[in-house]
Amino acid sequence: MTKKKIYFIGSLLLITFIVTSYNVIQFFNERASFQYSDWLINYQAGFVRRGFVGEIFFQLSNILQFRLDILILVFVLILYMTFYLNFYSIIRKINIKLIDLFVILSPISFFYTAFEQKASGRKEIIFLSLFSLFILIIKKISPLSQIFLIILITTITALTHSGLIFYNVYFFALFVCYNLNLGLKKIFILLLPFIFSSLITLIFIMNNSTISSGELQTICKSIIEYLPNCGKGDYVTTLTWGLQNNFEGFKSLWLDANYIIFYFSAFILCFGVFLYVSNNSKLHNFNFLLIIIFCMVSTLPLYLIGADYGRYMYVSYLSSILIYYFLLSENIIKRKINFYSIKKIIIIPILVVYSFTFTIPLCCKTKLKFNYIKLID
Repeated sequence: MTKKKIYFIGSLLLITFIVTSYNVIQFFNERASFQYSDWLINYQAGFVRRGFVGEIFFQLSNILQFRLDILILVFVLILYMTFYLNFYSIIRKINIKLIDLFVILSPISFFYTAFEQKASGRKEIIFLSLFSLFILIIKKISPLSQIFLIILITTITALTHSGLIFYNVYFFALFVCYNLNLGLKKIFILLLPFIFSSLITLIFIMNNSTISSGELQTICKSIIEYLPNCGKGDYVTTLTWGLQNNFEGFKSLWLDANYIIFYFSAFILCFGVFLYVSNNSKLHNFNFLLIIIFCMVSTLPLYLIGADYGRYMYVSYLSSILIYYFLLSENIIKRKINFYSIKKIIIIPILVVYSFTFTIPLCCKTKLKFNYIKLID
């Protein structure tokens, strides 16, 4: 039965990859979307936040004499393929119970980008692909090598999108959980370089968080062939916004009681089963739920300076369940859950309704999005 569940999840991953790839290609064809223009940001006017990957491909395009947009598109699609393959490799190692299907197939899980089109093609796919890859190789390298690799990955992701620095906590949690046998004192000493590098990167990015209108024009000039309306409402324009601008611009959202209540309710709806499973799982003498709560609380600053609450939850959810199922597959986590015997004829329709009939809006709305309406349209 477990094999059938694995094949089912594998089939969904393949379908999700196809749909998400289609979404990404559409955004790249439009040449105006945030999903496209964000990848074009580069260092042609000096260092700017979010410019690392764009600069690499800008230089690569010049060296190879090949179109920049095609290079980036292929790169993004490879990232998605890498993540879905890594996700499958991690999940297939566990003995999947019925309750695990509700966790793995939460509306905010891996197929979120298939139903919420605007979540496709965003830069968090760099974090998710590298994080999942790190999980797969952590067993093969020493704790010291793990730390150096974590520093490398988190520096790359933070320079690609500054908001991703708040997800460094998932690397922190994974390292601690996997290496608990070393003792907390040795773990703390090993983590010090990672903590310092995260702080230095954060300070560096904050001190270079905005650019002038002249610098914006320089960047736009370098990519005008690929973004004809550069600087007119695309993601490149947001480089002129400072942290204070973001805070003031989105303050109305997190001061809106209806907005907060909706997304908190969505959080409970999408995370509820996983939180229950985590609460009934032990990591040595620790309740695993406390670790998950710590990670999620650490990402809260993002919700004060941005509006894409659906995206933020999506990244947190995937990072959390990847850690959980990896540790479960390694017998580091022990769980005690009553697996009640429920007839398939009852539970399968509930799972289908829960997983596939609705999704959480990426941002700025206080109503669930019903997927069947989109299919009818």
